[in-house]
Amino acid sequence: MKLVYLFSIFFLIGCSSTKVIEPEPTVAPAPNWVKQKPIESPYYSGIGMAIKSSPDYLAIAKNNALNDLASEISVQIKSSSVLYQVENNDRFREEFKANT
Repeated sequence: MKLVYLFSIFFLIGCSSTKVIEPEPTVAPAPNWVKQKPIESPYYSGIGMAIKSSPDYLAIAKNNALNDLASEISVQIKSSSVLYQVENNDRFREEFKANT
C-alpha cells in the first residue's frame, strides 16, 4: 500500500507542468544626442526614435522626428489695413494701405 502511495506521488510530480520563463528583450539605451539635443543656431533639427521590435518602426521614428521639428518652429503673422476717404467740394479721394 505504501508503495502505491509513493508511486502515485512520484507520478503526480512527474506529470506536473513547469513554466518556462523567457527573458524579456533588452532595449539598448538611447544615444546621448537623443537625451541632449544638439543645438545649431542656423538649423532646425528634429529627433525621433522607435523600438525596432515594432513592425513599422521606421515610420514611427520619422513621425516622432517631424513632431519634434514642428514643435520648434513658430510663426506670427500680423496684418493692419487703413482706408482713408476724403470728400471735399464734390471731389472724392480714397486711399487704402495694407501691411502684412
